[in-house]
Amino acid sequence: MPEAEPQASLCRPLAGITFEVRCASHRLWPVDLPGYRAFSATTPTLRPVFPPVEVACRVASAADCPAQLPERFLDGGAWGYYAGADEAVFFAPLPQSGLAARWCARVPRGGARRIDVACSNALLTSGEGEPFLADPFRYPLDQIVLGRALGSSGLLLHAAGACRQGRALVFPGVSGAGKTTLSRLLHRDGFTLLSDDRVVVRCDAGAFSAWGTPWPGEGGFARNEAAPLAGLCFLRKGAAFSLRQLSPREAYPLMLKVASVPWYDPDAVAGPLESVAALLRGVPVYELTFRPEEETRRRFAQLIDGDGFD
Repeated sequence: MPEAEPQASLCRPLAGITFEVRCASHRLWPVDLPGYRAFSATTPTLRPVFPPVEVACRVASAADCPAQLPERFLDGGAWGYYAGADEAVFFAPLPQSGLAARWCARVPRGGARRIDVACSNALLTSGEGEPFLADPFRYPLDQIVLGRALGSSGLLLHAAGACRQGRALVFPGVSGAGKTTLSRLLHRDGFTLLSDDRVVVRCDAGAFSAWGTPWPGEGGFARNEAAPLAGLCFLRKGAAFSLRQLSPREAYPLMLKVASVPWYDPDAVAGPLESVAALLRGVPVYELTFRPEEETRRRFAQLIDGDGFD
């Protein structure tokens, strides 16, 4: 694998949206992590569904990226949020610096096609005498912005996703439910894994599809591919293999545990909740009880190859 090299601009295809990352003053140092390597400008990308979104970066002045930002919400200290009059503002605090910001992203409400990201000097790195800006459009910023860009047309799920014969199954589950365990079993049996931890489900013109993401789980599965969605299977470990179809009413509270809904921002909740409702109306949903053994692989291959999800 060749080492990352600085670029004048970067592209990040995510779930049918191309995010074009640019900085007028500095070349950008790409994210060189295994999950991101398939989601770069140098690899073939899937056909975009939406127009591109520009991520405009700049090295911040003190006014752009102040030392103290008003705290509204912090995800375990990884990032914070506050609401402006017509924009949502996200920031990442520098380690051991209170609320001094590593980056500060302003996301206009209402389907914006441009995101402004002010970056602190902490993101500058030198090489051959020329300072580069480390690409800030990585986790958690890219995941946050993708959720905003999807609106009511898609949903980021805490889930694994697997493909076989041109169809995808998505396995939502909270941590410890068995997503990575099942992903490894299916991978050994010839399934193509989109992800073992984060999957995007989209609805375009009434057709549902599953998309891989660059945010893998312990199994390291992160694939820049998509396939028509055949069904959802909520995972539960048990003594024997069983499959039970769930009604939308039964599935709804389970979906709320695994769907990325920005509860911290009431103005942004409606779109993801519309996506949840549409998904449960549009595709079959099951509860899958399984054991991590050879029998599970055989039974599951029979299920997806047969008529169970038609």
